[in-house]
Amino acid sequence: NQATSPITHRLVLQQSFICWMAPMKSIKSMKQATKTAVKTPKKARAASTLPKKGVKLYYWPARGRGEQVRLALAVTGVPFEDVTFDMTDDNAKKEFFEKCRGLGGNTTNNTPMLEVKGKFYTQSTAIVKFVCACAGMIPGSPTHIFEIDNIISHVEDLRIQAYKPTALFGGGEQEKQVFLQLLPKHLSNLERLLGGKKYFVANKLSAADVCAYDILDTMVETQVPGTLAASFPQLAAFRDRMSKFRGIETYHASEQHKKLWAFPPL
Repeated sequence: NQATSPITHRLVLQQSFICWMAPMKSIKSMKQATKTAVKTPKKARAASTLPKKGVKLYYWPARGRGEQVRLALAVTGVPFEDVTFDMTDDNAKKEFFEKCRGLGGNTTNNTPMLEVKGKFYTQSTAIVKFVCACAGMIPGSPTHIFEIDNIISHVEDLRIQAYKPTALFGGGEQEKQVFLQLLPKHLSNLERLLGGKKYFVANKLSAADVCAYDILDTMVETQVPGTLAASFPQLAAFRDRMSKFRGIETYHASEQHKKLWAFPPL
């Protein structure tokens, strides 16, 4: 064999290395292309499994406890019909609640009551959680389940107090003063539980947020306007964020919402 110079030998080795690496680079490029091709966008909140037609809510022609159900339906994109009665007609009121007892089956209270495909669901907070679950807004762990129920319980504690000073429910000046003394304590609890988070539990939209938003928007800010902005900035920012959900914005702008009886300022 004819001897080769060191320079020639080095060139041959370099060429061999290049030829060997070429297919390796090609395989790597193919893997990268495949990885890019199968990459999926960030998962969006699931569409509700509830039907787009035929969902009905049985309740007073007022916001009250039924409003949190309406908000849950609105934020999850489920159209619904309000089934109600004329509040000035005692006979119509009696007939309405007799009908609800027959449909819901409870010998006590059946409203708010949700109808879906001929099946009837009662108890307001249970309905809210059901509607949210149908849209994939489900707790991720036992701790999250507890936290959601905990927030909703805090909201219900405040709701009970918020009804008492209203004239329609027999409230007067004494009930008003008691409520105004208790309100900061309840709001401080909610402000502490929210902290600096966007949402109450696991920083994800849940039934807890729907219920908390409802009490803040439907009762607190209507009865004592300006309370949140003055003393509870985290809750004020939370209320503002929630109000900007497309479904809630659309619902609030609708005649369906505007015609409902609202809690007056105290």
